[in-house]
Amino acid sequence: MGKITCLGACQEVGGSGFLVNANNRKILLDYGIYLRRKNPFPITVQPKEIDAIFLTHAHLDHSGALPLMYITGNPPIYTTKITMDVLRVLLEDYLNISEAILPYDEGEIESMRENFVKTSYGDIINVGEDFNVMIIDAGHIPGSYMALIEVTGKRILYTGDINIRDTLLVKGAKPNLPEIDYLIMESTYALTNHPPREELEKEFIESINQVVDKGGVVLIPAFALSRSQEVLCILKKYNFENQIILDGMAREISRIFLRYPKYFRDFKLLKDAHSQIEYIEGRKSREIAIKNGGVIIAPAGMLSGGAALYYARQLANDEKHGIFIVGYQLPGTPGRVLLDTGKLPVNGGVLDVQAQVKYFDFSAHAGSQELIEFIKSVPGNPTIIPVHGEPESVKYLADYASRELGLNTILPVSGETVEI
Repeated sequence: MGKITCLGACQEVGGSGFLVNANNRKILLDYGIYLRRKNPFPITVQPKEIDAIFLTHAHLDHSGALPLMYITGNPPIYTTKITMDVLRVLLEDYLNISEAILPYDEGEIESMRENFVKTSYGDIINVGEDFNVMIIDAGHIPGSYMALIEVTGKRILYTGDINIRDTLLVKGAKPNLPEIDYLIMESTYALTNHPPREELEKEFIESINQVVDKGGVVLIPAFALSRSQEVLCILKKYNFENQIILDGMAREISRIFLRYPKYFRDFKLLKDAHSQIEYIEGRKSREIAIKNGGVIIAPAGMLSGGAALYYARQLANDEKHGIFIVGYQLPGTPGRVLLDTGKLPVNGGVLDVQAQVKYFDFSAHAGSQELIEFIKSVPGNPTIIPVHGEPESVKYLADYASRELGLNTILPVSGETVEI
């Protein structure tokens, strides 16, 4: 008999981590942080007890606690090369900006990198004689994967974050799966269907052109990892010819992306998109960029800091400008407050934003209908374990799977152990 312990992300978003234990061996699936908590870490595990770590992708809610495993341990960490390169950038940035006192530093990040084992889609990793883990493209961001685990005669599919429809950066996940016994799947957007992608892109470009043609600047606060590059590809696809500025950590992520063509749906589009942008460094360059108009793409995607917040403050008071949000905004973040109220929290005060504020749902997660389609596509009659979602989202997905598909479901909370 085996066990799955939920270390985080169960009936909540953030702190993804799952410990699979069987036959005296333990593997860790992701180990992320909570992005807006005083204590950002998931439930503690003992590093020396971990036989292997499988990191599905680099987003901090799946990866940000991993250096803890290298304070007193040295388990091998299996992930794609592009993920590990990006992760270094994200973790070093997190060290610099975190308001929490972190128990790790650059030494643990370097130790993690020293224990990195490169994996590719289709690889099968043996952890002793007890675990076989297959790496399967998750379609979420470049280098992301699902983990198919075979242990104690059972198959467990852990999706990590998943998208089954194509974006301009990557193809959606279309795995060829065997029969699955347990499906641990994200449910972030279980209650939301995303708009048709082509229509959304056209609306986005039209809205940008309306602002720029009148002499305005469009600020696009975007996550440095993938969303910034997705926006660049959209602009290139529709032949946007005005100035395009890329600022902040997105610059370094883009440089990494351009080294790994095999992970992209259309690498030529990505490369061409980067050929017409200007990289900005320094305050003086930012002032010039604003005067020259066009589009500025900059993190942080939730306007919680970084270059985006600087630009937002400069553009907020003029209605000819635009601030276009292109990603999920956590409750309480400046970006969410801006969308809900039209006001931007800054340095303890509030700006009444006159610039046009719009939201475009360019999510890299599967929406409600896509999550349901994915469940239906999985062979066998798997027990569904919805995770990585708010309580109402995981409950909806579990209820649907039980009521409409006749599948068994389990709704654990963080800290709970499920027997398999």
